Amino acid sequence: MSPSGRVTKNTIQLAWVLLGYCPNKTPEERGVRMNDTNTVAAPTFISLDEAAALGEGTRITFVPGVQALYAEALKNICFVKNIPVIRALHPMMGVDKATGEDRQRRLFELTSQTSLPTMFYNDERPRNVWI
Repeated sequence: MSPSGRVTKNTIQLAWVLLGYCPNKTPEERGVRMNDTNTVAAPTFISLDEAAALGEGTRITFVPGVQALYAEALKNICFVKNIPVIRALHPMMGVDKATGEDRQRRLFELTSQTSLPTMFYNDERPRNVWI
């Protein structure tokens, strides 16, 4: 910030450097997949069981189409740090009408909680507390 307390261009550029973000790189250079129409490709998701079974990588639970604040923040932090993320489907709340089962039962079995997002990293225990 400048002495007047205003955010300046230099302050923003310094923040980019500290976060490891380079605005001059193309999406391909930053590892963003593009499709034939030159737009960001639709993300693919794996199931919660597949995410839990994988032994390597960073897996984060998302609800497709919902921009949950902490899930998006975690995804963007990983993007800036060039950490590849595998997206896993976060189970919806409530009871399945067909089976009568709690939809988040498996997530609770894995993590003892049901909040969004949950991050799996390599073989470590799932993370869901960010403080």
